[in-house]
Amino acid sequence: MPTKTPFTLAILAKNEEKNIENCIKSFADITDDVLVLDDESTDATAPLAQATGARVAKAPKTISFAARRNECLRLAKYDWVLFIDADERPDNKLVAWLSRFERKGRIAAYRISRVDRFWNTELKRGEVASAYSNGITRLVDRKFAKFEGIVHEDARLLQGFKSAKSGGVIEHFPHETVSEFIRDINCYSTLRADELLYKKSVSRIIFEMIVYPPSKFWYTYLIRGGFLDGAAGFAYSFLMAFHSFLVRAKLLAKTT
Repeated sequence: MPTKTPFTLAILAKNEEKNIENCIKSFADITDDVLVLDDESTDATAPLAQATGARVAKAPKTISFAARRNECLRLAKYDWVLFIDADERPDNKLVAWLSRFERKGRIAAYRISRVDRFWNTELKRGEVASAYSNGITRLVDRKFAKFEGIVHEDARLLQGFKSAKSGGVIEHFPHETVSEFIRDINCYSTLRADELLYKKSVSRIIFEMIVYPPSKFWYTYLIRGGFLDGAAGFAYSFLMAFHSFLVRAKLLAKTT
């Protein structure tokens, strides 16, 4: 009878005291190695993670999420590493899939579908449609994969290796309130502006500030079906369009 493949659970965390314990406990029955990479939290994230059985390491001083994920690959106990955010939980099907997971052929990464929940609504369309239908690369074999990118990082696989889709889904509970959503938008728009710095001219940035945010809203809300998610779908599409505007506004401020 085949033996399941062990994996390390890796969590990138900053001030996640309200989420970290439940996140770790949701995987307690299927892995014996949990690594929390703490980004200078000022709350009880680190001690709570340790009390729940996780190893805690300091995140490298960098804005690159790829560098942080690669640090997790380096510190992991096992070759296979599953990346989960503190505000994410596995559904029962994902837990079952992971509990019997075993390596197959040339597959070096798995994409996991993610369902976002906002205003007590399950979002599967609009801005988050791709995360649900195509999945996000979260389970990787560190022998054959490394992450690249500052904010929108993804795994690069060695030639000859491929990714596949897992069973189950990740349930994401990112924003309990609009104020939390806006706070996160402010943070990530700054990181995205830093990533794009020196890649665009002033005239190009101004053009994108005028055209891109409204275009993104109508694309995600109408074409990608965000309107089918009701009021939550409208708010999500609008706020993510605002994120696009903030990225370019901050980029313009840095460029001029």
